[in-house]
Amino acid sequence: MRRSLIPIVLHLLAVIDPVHGGFAAGARKGKKQSTSSISGAGFGSSKQKKKSLPLYTPDDSTAVKKLVNVLVNECECEGIEPGGAVEIGFGGSSNMRGVFAKEALGVGEFVVAVPFPSTLVVSMEEDESITDADRGLSFLNNYLLDHWSEQDDEGNKQQWYYPYLNCLPRNDFCFDPTPDFWTDEEIKALEFPHIVKEALERKEQIRNLAEKEGVDVAQLQFATWLVKSRSFTALKIKPDCGDAQPQKIQSKSVLVPFFDMLNHSSNQPNAELQVIETKVEDESFYAVQATRPIPAGKEITIAYGTTCDSSVELLMNYGLVQNSNQYDAEMLRQGGDNCLNRIEDWSTTLEEDENELKQDSVIGNRRTILAFRSRLKRAIQEM
Repeated sequence: MRRSLIPIVLHLLAVIDPVHGGFAAGARKGKKQSTSSISGAGFGSSKQKKKSLPLYTPDDSTAVKKLVNVLVNECECEGIEPGGAVEIGFGGSSNMRGVFAKEALGVGEFVVAVPFPSTLVVSMEEDESITDADRGLSFLNNYLLDHWSEQDDEGNKQQWYYPYLNCLPRNDFCFDPTPDFWTDEEIKALEFPHIVKEALERKEQIRNLAEKEGVDVAQLQFATWLVKSRSFTALKIKPDCGDAQPQKIQSKSVLVPFFDMLNHSSNQPNAELQVIETKVEDESFYAVQATRPIPAGKEITIAYGTTCDSSVELLMNYGLVQNSNQYDAEMLRQGGDNCLNRIEDWSTTLEEDENELKQDSVIGNRRTILAFRSRLKRAIQEM
């Protein structure tokens, strides 16, 4: 799954103070207007909907139960309550964890809603020089370190978002490492110049920042992966202050509990993210809205990233390589210095990579490398 950076352009309705305003990290306040009143489509209509036997296994783990309880009872999220339309489960050919429809959903229906104050803000940015490692450091310092250091049985005050952090991947669970976790030799084996360059640069950014800030390299690297693979980016246009001061774009990176349980589909996502913003933060929320009819028992999927990411971006940012991706051929057609768009540009043929993939002994990063190279070579044939 996962989650990711989906740019959503919003008009800023009021000037936000990045320290005391509505974007304060972890801010939660007051009662919020019921989000189901926003749209007639709502979170399931008043009609009685037909339910069927699930095509998945619900995740009834203690961690997920605690997360849902906090989101429903403390954060006033909608759509995931016991009588809601969706739940977390395991399904599909790979039995991956994801979000599944408990009842049939129509096009345009809101599936889940999470109010603004019930999200984890990682960064507020106007400076384009901020790196992935900088965002990872912010998440590490503001959220993860305190959580990792506190134990429930020591009587320390638990933050509302701890159940969410407990459901995030660990390096031994639901973890798809991006190439910056690999050795330099493994990264270079990808061969595609753009991703090789970006992965090596990110490794260096993390290493240099960890040394500068005196933090553990492995902790910063994992925090950076969590933010890069699971946060969403909202782009806000600040009000025009006159000819002398042109409009500025303000970027907000945010982790939305539950949303990062949604898995990716390059070719047939059936839902998308929406931002419903008002002048009052407590009445603004992030929502998942169905874009296709979703039968009961079907997994709900979105398109990560820009919604049209190639296999290069999906592997670099999420550790994913899908069997099919409609955007690969277009990326290769655009070409450029960092692109290999002819079979003869690669050191091996498609047949050689696919034959090696068939060997049971090929596992881990090597398997991902071969899957990536095979996917792009098939895309070359599709051009």
